Amino acid sequence: MFPKPACWPCRIVCLMLLATVAPVAVASGTNDSPKSAAHLKELTIEELMAVEVSTVTTASRREETTLEAPGTVIVIDRRQIERRGYMTLVDVLRDLPGIDLSPNFFSEIGTQVAIRGISGNNKVIVLVNGMRINPPGGEYYPLRTDLSVRHAEQIEVIYGPGSTLYGKDAVAAVINIITETPKQNMGEVSAAAGPDHTQQGWGTVGGLFGDDHQFSFLGHVYYFHSDLTDVDHHYPDWWAPYREIAAPKGSGTTPNRLDDGLNMLFRLEAPDTSLQIFQRVSRRSSSEGFSTILGYAPEARWEDMSTVIQGEHTMPITEKTLLESSLTYNRYEIDPDSRYVFPSDDKTWFYDDYKYGLGTGASIEETLRVDVSPTVKLLAGGIASSYTVTPKSTVPGGADTSRDISSQAGSFVYFTEKGNPATRQEIRRAVTLTYQTYEGYAESAWQFLEDWKVIGGLRSTYDTRYSDTPLSPRFSLIHNVNRHVTAKYTFTKAYVEPAAYFGNAPYDNGAILNTSNPDLEPEEAQSHEIGLNYVDDHFHCGISGYSTRQENRLLVADSIMPQTILIDPVYMEDGSTRILGHTVNSGDSEYRGVDLYSECQFGKWSPWFSYSYVEAAEDGSWNSAALAGLSAHQGRLGTTWAPFERLLLTPSFSIRSRPEAVKAGALDSELDTPWQLDFYAQYRLTAQADLFTMLYNVTDHEYALAGVTGDAVPQETFHGMAGVKVRF
Repeated sequence: MFPKPACWPCRIVCLMLLATVAPVAVASGTNDSPKSAAHLKELTIEELMAVEVSTVTTASRREETTLEAPGTVIVIDRRQIERRGYMTLVDVLRDLPGIDLSPNFFSEIGTQVAIRGISGNNKVIVLVNGMRINPPGGEYYPLRTDLSVRHAEQIEVIYGPGSTLYGKDAVAAVINIITETPKQNMGEVSAAAGPDHTQQGWGTVGGLFGDDHQFSFLGHVYYFHSDLTDVDHHYPDWWAPYREIAAPKGSGTTPNRLDDGLNMLFRLEAPDTSLQIFQRVSRRSSSEGFSTILGYAPEARWEDMSTVIQGEHTMPITEKTLLESSLTYNRYEIDPDSRYVFPSDDKTWFYDDYKYGLGTGASIEETLRVDVSPTVKLLAGGIASSYTVTPKSTVPGGADTSRDISSQAGSFVYFTEKGNPATRQEIRRAVTLTYQTYEGYAESAWQFLEDWKVIGGLRSTYDTRYSDTPLSPRFSLIHNVNRHVTAKYTFTKAYVEPAAYFGNAPYDNGAILNTSNPDLEPEEAQSHEIGLNYVDDHFHCGISGYSTRQENRLLVADSIMPQTILIDPVYMEDGSTRILGHTVNSGDSEYRGVDLYSECQFGKWSPWFSYSYVEAAEDGSWNSAALAGLSAHQGRLGTTWAPFERLLLTPSFSIRSRPEAVKAGALDSELDTPWQLDFYAQYRLTAQADLFTMLYNVTDHEYALAGVTGDAVPQETFHGMAGVKVRF
């Protein structure tokens, strides 16, 4: 393990003495707009190594340099995507400081993201061109291999709470994938393949049309399939209990694992108006992330899909005032064939645990932008949204989507006293909720001195389900010490909407009978961050220290804590017992730590490095269990090298300390200091064609991380692909 520094203030001071800087995007510090990805694709290898992107639009919802933006902002631009071989958002996040990824965490989630110690894919906002693509009911964002970045011009990651401008669930970070700017008759197609039946293909087309080319369109499609690692071969001790359970059942003795993803985007732009449509479909084994509770039988499948449509219009009111209007429709659905497979008895599997869920949301937003003066800018707006959500539910036999889901699902029946029919109770398996939210926000930026800037804002949200009205303020003070060094302090508050699933999705997992709790309230978080950054033409590096506190946290029934237990035991119709529980608001947590990030560019080399440390407390007690499943220390190192005119080589290495409070089982040694070495190579065959190979875990290293039950689960061993991409 990494050595643990003495105390948090000492760590901050020491690191600031070593590097008076904060994690920032690769930025030149100028006000030039980002160069288009279409232009980047035409550059030589040498030019690709030197181009820099300097502006962001996500942090303040207006264009500004990363030095001017509040808080910690990291930009991954087209140049980095090209030379590092990033395919999906997971690939990008793997290389960023302060981000702890747990692949194969849970089939419904895919890769769990923890940012600065805060875990949960429902606490990160994901945008595509500013359009929110998170499930409308507040469910965990399913981060798998179906979210492509092949068409991205840049990816902006805003660390920390962002509810002031982005509303609910923006607690850990806001991530915006900004697609490339079309040019006349542009396009790219690619295909690749590798071991474990890995297949990948993508294509992008775009163009300009109309008088003076004032209209543009962009279309992108991405497909991925893999059978994933044969865990029975690479982790035989871990697989042995699965084989023992599966052997008498005639199925599941060989792990059946797959990862399918499809992502499509269409964007049409006209003067002052745009329309975009986002679609994703993903299918995984529904056994991922568990100990021997579930079986890896072929029938164990989880599939879900999202469709998001947004139209935007910008109307100038005066020379210095703009009114932006947007209308968004968001739909998330769990495929009715999704189900879990688990032992029914010693000789058979139970195949009838089908799941279904559907959420839709529609919102209208009006945003006013005013340049009050050359030094004062104002942003204000309001949003009205309506939601209809059927949370993930158990539907025996599978759901017929043409009929009422609640009546099909039926009820769970239990008795509070064994053998006493008078104590019979029922819990509806499926419910449908309809609710509305109304939000107002305002934020202003004031450059009150040449090298001093202050930003202040506030958002208020009313949700018809809750009595509380969350307030989300933000304050940031930015000081340009000189043309290379910038110092920032940022305070923010945010909230997490309790997903409809937490409060209204009964289930029976064999140990817990979960019932509804309509009285849940939002979680809240507040954060303080201090950072310094240094930027010049060839070297960018930084450091930031932060402290974040979460209050009114959701404690899910699965945790079986005293707060979640209603009755223990209750009796099912077959005489078996359960704990009757529900999700509650209970407890506080704190996180504090430091992120260090740097990137250099010199000659034919472009190395990058990051180091992160985080520690946590629950209800005032600082201990390793508060970081359950996460690593306190993480380090990343990589470089791109262009040894020849047409060749790019990019090795990268990641390492972390042993994940805290994980039940090791047969994977104890695999939990020690997990690390992975990856490699990407690209050869420019012609001006229009590249050959490439992307190799993950090159050394075939076997290691483990945490799964959803807190047990260690094996990670992917060597895998990769080789392919060709053609531009036209």
